[in-house]
Amino acid sequence: MKRGLILVFCSSVLATIIVYCVQRGCGTVLSTIPVLLGWKILRAMGGPLFSDSHEYLVFAVASVLSSSCLTMLLALLGIVGRTRGFLVPRSRMAAMLIGGVVLYVVLLVVAFPIQECP
Repeated sequence: MKRGLILVFCSSVLATIIVYCVQRGCGTVLSTIPVLLGWKILRAMGGPLFSDSHEYLVFAVASVLSSSCLTMLLALLGIVGRTRGFLVPRSRMAAMLIGGVVLYVVLLVVAFPIQECP
């Protein structure tokens, strides 16, 4: 389960960075809150000029925050599923982890608006 969660974290970080860099817009709660938190973290560490001029670093910090929340949620679901006996075989655990990442990326891509904000 540890290897699967590490793979979930790395793949969701990579997918989230790609989505944030390619599709921009107003966004939704799934994308706006992590970006705002990433911006505030960089602003606290490097100042307002630093955070304003390094938008890709803001996206990287936001994707790490968002992916860590996803990984914790999937780990909790995996622990509960294992104790209840649903996810005893490794194939079911892998399917749950892959399904969680795919659902997350689909929600992230579909929930973004196609056009820029006014």
